[in-house]
Amino acid sequence: MSTRDTLYSDEAAIGSGNENCSLLDETVSRLPPEMDRSGNVEYKTKLEAVSDSRITHLATQLQWRLAEGNGHAVYMVGVRDDGYLVGITETELETTISVIQNMALQLANVAIVSIGKRVLEGQNSRVVAEVRIDQR
Repeated sequence: MSTRDTLYSDEAAIGSGNENCSLLDETVSRLPPEMDRSGNVEYKTKLEAVSDSRITHLATQLQWRLAEGNGHAVYMVGVRDDGYLVGITETELETTISVIQNMALQLANVAIVSIGKRVLEGQNSRVVAEVRIDQR
């Protein structure tokens, strides 16, 4: 099952009419809510500077997402658990990506492989991002 299939298997994003839409698609304002904790996709509004114990906990969560996605995980940043794209500032995105990088460093052979970013219209330059992480 692909990352897209894992994310969108139950419900298409609202406003898109397309099961395989992405938060990077300008027509998408909401994704399906995070209904359970299975699958390889994790929604995070943002991750701020965190303690070492929190990084360890988040790394365990990342490992679970990687296992669920057969070595592939996707973090949707700037997205609430209910699927709404709220966006974050560029500075908050940089911090969040740094935290995700630290999480990946806790695990063997794990790295961020791509980051897609979109500026939300009418949101004072707030952004959402799709961070893809692979275990090799």
